Amino acid sequence: MMIHSRVPIHTNWHVQTPLTSALENPMTKQFVATSTRLVVTTVQITVVSFLLTVFVMNSADPVLATEPVTDSGTANDWPQWRGPTRDGVVVGFSIPEIWPKSLDEQWSVEVGAGYSSPVVANGLVYQLSREDDEEQVRCLELQTGKTIWHASYPASGGVHRAAASHGIGPKSTPVIARGKLYTLGIGSILSCFKAETGELLWRKAFDGQFPQPAPSCGTSMSPLIEGNLCIVHVGLDRRGALYAFDADTGQQRWEYAGDGPGYGSPIVASLGGKRQIVAPVSKFLAGIHIQSGDLLWRESFPTYSTQNIITPVQHRDMIIIGGIGQPIVALRPNKDDGATTVKRIWENQADPLHMSSPVVLGGKLFGLSHTRAGHLFCLDANTGKVLWRGEGRFAKSVAILVVDNLLALLTSEGSLIFAKPTPMGLDRIAEYHVDPNGRTWAHPVLLGNRMLVKGDVNLSCWSLP
Repeated sequence: MMIHSRVPIHTNWHVQTPLTSALENPMTKQFVATSTRLVVTTVQITVVSFLLTVFVMNSADPVLATEPVTDSGTANDWPQWRGPTRDGVVVGFSIPEIWPKSLDEQWSVEVGAGYSSPVVANGLVYQLSREDDEEQVRCLELQTGKTIWHASYPASGGVHRAAASHGIGPKSTPVIARGKLYTLGIGSILSCFKAETGELLWRKAFDGQFPQPAPSCGTSMSPLIEGNLCIVHVGLDRRGALYAFDADTGQQRWEYAGDGPGYGSPIVASLGGKRQIVAPVSKFLAGIHIQSGDLLWRESFPTYSTQNIITPVQHRDMIIIGGIGQPIVALRPNKDDGATTVKRIWENQADPLHMSSPVVLGGKLFGLSHTRAGHLFCLDANTGKVLWRGEGRFAKSVAILVVDNLLALLTSEGSLIFAKPTPMGLDRIAEYHVDPNGRTWAHPVLLGNRMLVKGDVNLSCWSLP
């Protein structure tokens, strides 16, 4: 293990230049349609843009998005996949008045292979990875990168030979709640550790129930904590089960065996007045009763080669999902005469998703389509209307986060970009190269003035000066 300290990375400064050419400007109509506080009549685009920024920063959606399901010790915790609310929205990041030309590398620790994102609670960083034939769980001090505790166990399973180029390291991001850390390995080994000490509290393995590798690219969904339940989906592409375990004891509470697991991760959403699990399973998107595991609704959504990788997002009373070989769709589950039906509110065929999960900011959906070798796009989240498309060859994949009224984009080639959405595209504010090997497939963590980035084998902590 090596720790390197404070190595500045210098990059070219990017002035604010739109990434896309102007299309028909939808801002006035969109603002009037979505604002519940301001009435705008005839106004110039510059004024609308300013008011929209104020609206984005201060308005509250009338229907809550996914609520936090973990106990955070401080405002600077990042306890699970895609952040505190599991939707890519950053909380507590300090945006500088003037962006520097470089970041300071506070520390870099060799932790092993894998694409699991780090999680953070109470000043400690937790990382799941792999070295040789063992999966590794590390607890590091956020300030220094110093190892607090380290646990390992023999890795089971792996990936199908057709997916060998994707690596055999873990792909699932841990979750931390109420002083416990939950990890899910590439072969579906579910472990619960005492977060402070690394003591193993309980463990579940599913080798005897489902042949390995299961699924073909290895277990990738990230565990979900809801109440006192730890929820995971394991098994084969065509046969598996969504399980809920008692988060304290590991005792099984329920099982939904309606379909195999997805690579995307479930969320919790309030839909039709009912808080429920929304899970991308092998061939469907499913709504699951939290306490019983009963199926509430499902919508057929088979993707090419069962590559259902996208984590769904909630916008108002809709769930937005996409995948390779499928359009982006907005679904509205409604309860009618005791039964839940699902209505497709809109579809977008032109910008299909593959590996990069989208985010919602100010009533707009931002994402990366795999077509044209990777292009960014912006849709009206209420209607699916295309507001703009970026140029092709932006990136093979990208992790997108919402930072106040900005977007943070970490490309799979190691570029961390901060950009401001405009009616015509994205204005780049700053760009930093944060991985020398250019293999950043894991989502970053942004909190305070720090950025945690898991590269090929290293976990690095960067900071704004």
